[in-house]
Formats: sequence, C-alpha cells, structure tokens
Amino acid sequence: MEHAHLGNPFRVGSGYGRGEAAAAYLPYLRHKCREQGREYAMVTGLAKRLAAGEHLVICCWCAPQACHGEHVITAVKAYARQYGWTG
Repeated sequence: MEHAHLGNPFRVGSGYGRGEAAAAYLPYLRHKCREQGREYAMVTGLAKRLAAGEHLVICCWCAPQACHGEHVITAVKAYARQYGWTG
C-alpha cells in the first residue's frame, strides 16, 4: 500500500454517509494539492509514473461504491496530462 496516505480523513459513520465522505474528499484533495505538500507530491509522483507509461492500480476497499479513490484517480490523470500523457 505504497500511497495509502492518500486515504480519506472523512470517515463513514463519523458524521458522514458514504457519498458524503467521498464528496468531502474532493475539496480536501484540491486544497492539499494547492499547498504542494505530501499529498501533492504523491499525486504528481503517480502522475509522472502514469505519463511515463507505467500501469498503475489505484483502488480503495469501498469501491465500487462511492469512493474518494475516484477523486485521486481524476487528479492523477489530470496531472499526467500536464506531463504529456494522452491516455
């Protein structure tokens, strides 16, 4: 679980339903990427690997239900396009 630190801090059952927890992660991830801290480094690191042609498996145990992992995948793909990925 190399990038498990991209986990969702908004826990289902701790005031959030599944969809709410996944939805709350999007602005959180955007904020963390703007700060260019650890999450940004992880997402852009994955994006560079994807752009270089590496096959990545990004998943979470709650998929295929509403999942913050979809936001991670979207962010990785968006940054990968900036690095020349055309997939």
